[in-house]
Amino acid sequence: MQLPRAATSREATDQESWGESWAVVYGSLPFLTFGALHTGRRLYTCQKDHQHRCKFFLWTSDAEAREKLALLSNSRTEAPASGSSYPSPSPQTPSSKTASAQQSTGGLLTPQTGGRNYGGSRFNNTPTSTGASAKARMMAEDTDEFDWDEGLQNEMDQVFESSQPLRQPEFGLPSRKTPRTEKTTSPGKRKRSVDDDAESDRTVTPGGPARGMGTGAHVTPFLTPTPTRYRNAGVGLGAAETPLATSSDLAAQVSRILEGHEVDVPVGAMEELRALFNRHEMKVKGIIRGRDISRAALKDKDDQIVRLNERISMLESQLELERTRAGPGYLSEMYRPPVNRAMRVLDRSFFKKTVPLSAATIFKNSDISMVRSSLQKSKDILNLPRLSTIQDVKKDDVVKKCLLLKEEIKYDDTATWSPTINELVNNGIVGVGPFNLELDYDYWLHSDIISAVLPEDLLEEVPQGFTQVGHIAHLNLREQYLPWKRLIAEVLLDKNSTLRTVIRKTEDVGSHSEFRTFPYELLAGDADMNVIQHEQDCEFRFDFSRVYWNSRLHTEHQRLVELFKPGQMVCDVMAGVGPFAIPAGKKKIFVFANDLNPHGYEVMQDAVKRNKVHRFVTPFNQDGRDFIKWSARALLRWDSPVVTILPKSKQSRNAPGKAKESKLPAEVYHRPKLVDHYVMNLPGNALEFLDAFIGVYAGREELFAPHTKAQLPMVHVYCFSGHSENEVDDHIDICKRMSEVMEYPITVEDRVGGTGNQELELSIHNVRLVSPNKQMFCASFRLPKEVAFRKK
Repeated sequence: MQLPRAATSREATDQESWGESWAVVYGSLPFLTFGALHTGRRLYTCQKDHQHRCKFFLWTSDAEAREKLALLSNSRTEAPASGSSYPSPSPQTPSSKTASAQQSTGGLLTPQTGGRNYGGSRFNNTPTSTGASAKARMMAEDTDEFDWDEGLQNEMDQVFESSQPLRQPEFGLPSRKTPRTEKTTSPGKRKRSVDDDAESDRTVTPGGPARGMGTGAHVTPFLTPTPTRYRNAGVGLGAAETPLATSSDLAAQVSRILEGHEVDVPVGAMEELRALFNRHEMKVKGIIRGRDISRAALKDKDDQIVRLNERISMLESQLELERTRAGPGYLSEMYRPPVNRAMRVLDRSFFKKTVPLSAATIFKNSDISMVRSSLQKSKDILNLPRLSTIQDVKKDDVVKKCLLLKEEIKYDDTATWSPTINELVNNGIVGVGPFNLELDYDYWLHSDIISAVLPEDLLEEVPQGFTQVGHIAHLNLREQYLPWKRLIAEVLLDKNSTLRTVIRKTEDVGSHSEFRTFPYELLAGDADMNVIQHEQDCEFRFDFSRVYWNSRLHTEHQRLVELFKPGQMVCDVMAGVGPFAIPAGKKKIFVFANDLNPHGYEVMQDAVKRNKVHRFVTPFNQDGRDFIKWSARALLRWDSPVVTILPKSKQSRNAPGKAKESKLPAEVYHRPKLVDHYVMNLPGNALEFLDAFIGVYAGREELFAPHTKAQLPMVHVYCFSGHSENEVDDHIDICKRMSEVMEYPITVEDRVGGTGNQELELSIHNVRLVSPNKQMFCASFRLPKEVAFRKK
């Protein structure tokens, strides 16, 4: 229990005799006051009546220190109750003998002392143990010092009329980790437990003595509470209601099997088997449940990934659009060309501008590299595209080099100078002064000039894209830009050194000719339409006004040629000037190249010789439908030529002019009798030619699988379709049109990896977007045997 604080009595201070004493009851605990040397000092005694009272006493100052220590260390100030199993030391009156005994055994007379020094009249307040806690040292500082008189033993004998000496209790040093008590907890840290309302349900676990406590320290048992939510957990549940006692489906099946075979199993063994099967079924159910949860979580993750990818695509599109609008040479307002939105005829002299800047003039040419490096590190140099930062400046008829500084730096305001510029100026290396930057028509790009001329409502999409064929630029201008078409063409011609001619088509391709040519108008430059075009290391020379060529299909030409293997046979039904055939011939692929355009046929003959592929590529000038049927029969009828390619010889270093024989074997290629690939590059109406494949190999079934290893040819047909939001809709449209022409069902499920006819090896490739509502596709499939062998 906690000792009450003693009150000071005015009467106690008037006592002069040491032997006189009286008791004042404070609450239920009496205390005494001595006169003479200890006038006004009070002490606590036993609570029992005078006859049964023990010889225990405690000074009030020590009691206060004791109570303070008890609160700080979360311990008790009294010995355990009478029913406790822990021994309590018998009370004794302090003396030199008992004090020395306590000091030797580790007991303490007061909480603030680790030992007594009887050589003087005062206690030694410094703990002898280095392990004493900071709390004990603090209590020692708060306790008043007083003298101890050995004659106090006689005074106490007179007061209590007993031969047994009084002594102060042993407290011991506070432990570093205070043991738990039954009711006392640290102030402010107590948390209500779920079992605080049931003291009788506590489980007591005895604990050992705390560290750092002396032999006289009181030890309180630890308590291990049992939460109320776990009490009586099994009450009310019979044996049959536990999870393992209830028979599972597996246990029931095993039981029926055993009963069906009249197997006599002991009851105990049957119960063990039932429990085993129940545990197994619970485990399986847990695994299934975990699998379902994992699948659901993975599905959610996949959906989240799809949403994030869509978000990324949208952000990338927005970023690309902003970059396109800004362009690689994006300029701030002060560097843009002057604006004249009323201009219809190009006036190059109008586009001039003077920009006032500051420049760092370098006094010695030998310091140019050092100064430029320093200013680049400090980011003081002007960063303008297509402009050299080193300029000439003339001063006193002497030309010196200067470095242009960014526009934020003012030559007449040193507050805008960086520490690097200040250092260079102070060291006499550079001088900062004004500089007028002159910009003219030659500096700005095509997009800069056009943006300064077109109306603001037409600046959303500045026309700057074009298709280049040789030295010709082919423009596709929308109607709203036609009033500025010649101005746009002239600027385009000025800003591209490889161009000499700019044209614009006036009608769609093939609108007036079956040879896929188009009418055009000359906008700027020469009227020369004879071009030299290079693609895939091949050279083509033709009159662009008389043949079809699209440089934007370069990637598609390369993609399809890479599908062919050396030694295979390819029939290019609509070959044009040979963008598929000539590169394929360079890869040692045999090609029958056909085109209906006579000029295209002549250009292809020239390309075959010019690119040295005459042993692999053979040009033809026929109708496409007739060529499909004729080529299949001609290959079977004609002899197969053999092409031998000798390895290239190397020049000998030891004997200049003498070739060194190669050890590599010669390459030998035999032209196949059967076609491996048909290419139909006429997207406007190539699908209409698919009916030519009906019966192309009728009566020749023995030439193909399963009779031989040969397979029917792959057909690569190009076509147009709408630009739907869902590309599958366009694929369905293409399959429907192919099915109608060949009179054979082809669906999108027949694509590779689909659920349909996998023998077709169907794939539909998106080539390019021709217009906002027009998409170009390439449908590739293996010719069905029902079509190839059908007899009309």
